[in-house]
Amino acid sequence: MLLKSTGLSSSVGIQPELEILLICANTQVDTKSRERLKILLQENIDWAELIQMANQHKVMPLLYSNLNAICPESVPKPILTKLKIEFQFNTRKSLLLSGELVRILNLFEKQGIPLLPFKGPVLAVSAADLLKADNHQKTLDQIFDYLEIESNPIKTNLKKVSSNHLSNDIKNYQELVDFINTTDYSHFLEN
Repeated sequence: MLLKSTGLSSSVGIQPELEILLICANTQVDTKSRERLKILLQENIDWAELIQMANQHKVMPLLYSNLNAICPESVPKPILTKLKIEFQFNTRKSLLLSGELVRILNLFEKQGIPLLPFKGPVLAVSAADLLKADNHQKTLDQIFDYLEIESNPIKTNLKKVSSNHLSNDIKNYQELVDFINTTDYSHFLEN
């Protein structure tokens, strides 16, 4: 059950654990990816490695949700149980933190101090949306609309802070680029 994978996945040349993680780290998994996931789960998966990567990249809830929704029968029962427990813990923690956020907002409101939280459930915007210069106004308009406050024109100072190309910072950069180029996310790659 916790055996090491035998190597690279034949279809895209990356470890099956990484490919599983990349598929499951989405809020919506298309039919082709669902089928690929089912095939991958027939291999000897290093579940400890997969769980470690999911925790490292903060996508454990998505890993569990997608595995449970798409092919729970392909996941060893003890692993699925562990993922479910971690999912439930994460959900409780998120609810606790959301409650704390509401409590803090109420305290500030009682003092007449307006606050705009930019973390948690209020802000459902991806970092990629914020980093696209042409999307700043549209993204913030959506946030203002959600908060039911008047939209204001904005200017941004957001910029990439690292001068390094990603290939200098990511050990298996080309492997990731090759895989990402086969997905709907290829437009996010640097040129």
